Amino acid sequence: MDNTSHNQPRGVSRRTFLTTSAAIGIGAVAGTGAAGIAWGAPPAGCGDPNDSVASTGRSEFWLWDQVKGRTPGSAGSNDYVRQISSTPNRYYAIRHGGDNPHSNTDLLLIPTNRISGIECSYLLHSPPNWWAAAWREAVANVPAKPSSPIALGVNSKDKRGQDQLHIHLAQVNYPTFQDLRQIQPVTKISDWMSPQANVKLRINDRHKTPLRKDAWFRVVKYTGALPNLFYELNKVLPTTESMEHQVVGAVWSGVGQTYYLINSTAKTSKGNGTGLLDLIYNWPANKP
Repeated sequence: MDNTSHNQPRGVSRRTFLTTSAAIGIGAVAGTGAAGIAWGAPPAGCGDPNDSVASTGRSEFWLWDQVKGRTPGSAGSNDYVRQISSTPNRYYAIRHGGDNPHSNTDLLLIPTNRISGIECSYLLHSPPNWWAAAWREAVANVPAKPSSPIALGVNSKDKRGQDQLHIHLAQVNYPTFQDLRQIQPVTKISDWMSPQANVKLRINDRHKTPLRKDAWFRVVKYTGALPNLFYELNKVLPTTESMEHQVVGAVWSGVGQTYYLINSTAKTSKGNGTGLLDLIYNWPANKP
């Protein structure tokens, strides 16, 4: 879970093993995306580049402090920084998370420009495609395990603890993967919100008492290169729902370029869903 403490700066959930680096200023690089978006100051709902723990006292800006303005030659406390696109000129940082410390099954991909989270309209335009980059980084860094393939995901605004977009690079929970392999899935993104896409999956609830056993998700079994999931989800989302309450992610099927695209929200038409995609990862139980 993306929890933080106001007493001790953290990254995303108990990331106490990471060293806090000093915040630096950022100069916005203007440019134009393929859809004509102006890449200057962030639009409303994407956060303020001047946000920081130091200026606000709010710990949810800690992760933003670690990545803002970072470049491949100045990675700060991150593992490394890479360029994702030149038009617009954008970078992302890779760093270890804190839900499974010291393991390569808990990594984060974080844009170094201000993008608060899933609700930010920047994410509906390409380039860059953060999901394609997340998949490449996961293949390079997350250990291959046939019973628990790679899983990528983003939490909802309601449940995250850090207000800077971060895509989790992890392995899927084995029972969740077993259930995904047993479903009769829809295979078109246009059917993502159809009744047939609703499935109940076993989950890895590490945070609450009593522990939840399962949750409802909307799943598409998709073949092809990972698209911009933010754009695709927003395109099919019912008018009664908004992006800020959604989770979205992808689980590799274990075969070729085939993925289970996963979405949920706290309440679904079938029953309790989730705003926390951490529930599908193969992370160990929390220690007291």
